[in-house]
Amino acid sequence: MILQEVKMKKLPILLKLVFIINLVFTNNIVLASSDKNTAIFEKAKKAIVTIETRIAVSAYDDTSSWTGTGFINDKNNGYIITNTHVVGGASIGTYFVTFYNGEQAEAKLIYYDIWQDYAILKVESKDIPVSAIQIAFTSELPKLNQKVFVVGNTEAKGFSFHTGYLSDLYHIEGLMPQCTYVINLNTTGGASGSPVLNDKIEAIGVLYGGGKTHSLALHGDYVARTLKSLKNNKQPSRKHIGIISELYSLNKAVRHHNFPKDEMYKYINKFPDSRNRVISVKAVLSGSPAQKSLKAGDIIWAVNDQETWRQFSII
Repeated sequence: MILQEVKMKKLPILLKLVFIINLVFTNNIVLASSDKNTAIFEKAKKAIVTIETRIAVSAYDDTSSWTGTGFINDKNNGYIITNTHVVGGASIGTYFVTFYNGEQAEAKLIYYDIWQDYAILKVESKDIPVSAIQIAFTSELPKLNQKVFVVGNTEAKGFSFHTGYLSDLYHIEGLMPQCTYVINLNTTGGASGSPVLNDKIEAIGVLYGGGKTHSLALHGDYVARTLKSLKNNKQPSRKHIGIISELYSLNKAVRHHNFPKDEMYKYINKFPDSRNRVISVKAVLSGSPAQKSLKAGDIIWAVNDQETWRQFSII
């Protein structure tokens, strides 16, 4: 009886010790994650700028002024990345950027894309604070459910910081469909033009829109190609093959268009993150290069022998 009583007394003590160890271990994980987030924010914010756009003449919209976000990509050349809709697209205006420390400079619009929602501003390199950093675009393909970070300037009220996860690597969005990452986070006005970052503080995309439960980011490949042209003193190509594209289920292709079922299963095994969706032609623009070769309903399987799902933005 005495021995049993001693054992029973030891059991609650052991449970308490296990609980304390687990509590300490869990707290350390939370603190480590919080410290990492803080470190990413503190470094990344030094590349973030607030863009004040003042439009005097516009081809399609009313004249007005607004603010958005951008980020320094190249300090030597003074390149700042943002969205086409932040700079006003086809318009004449003036642009002022405010750096992270409050210093300001006037910027010039040197490129905006008419198909994808990104633009490039340029400031004098001497006007960029010495302590500011630049954010490059990653060469690594992101992974589904990868953790990402968004540092921006929400509603011109100071820095904002969001963490989220890539919930879809293969999405098409926009009037002229553009390859898009879907992120399970929500942001408010003024965050457009923010970089979407990996844990190395490299940009995988540029935020351009979203909804109440998600945000949308343009694939960084689009911008990286343009930057490469500019740095080589070449005119960037505003490429578009002339189709309105959409995502289409291969199950429907098998059911309605006699697509080989074994090819569908091969595709699912090879690209599981695609969720059995492919790029399909919804419409062809009259007079475009696509008019000679494509028609509505076609599936774009590869471009120059490169499978589209390996590098979605090659289209």
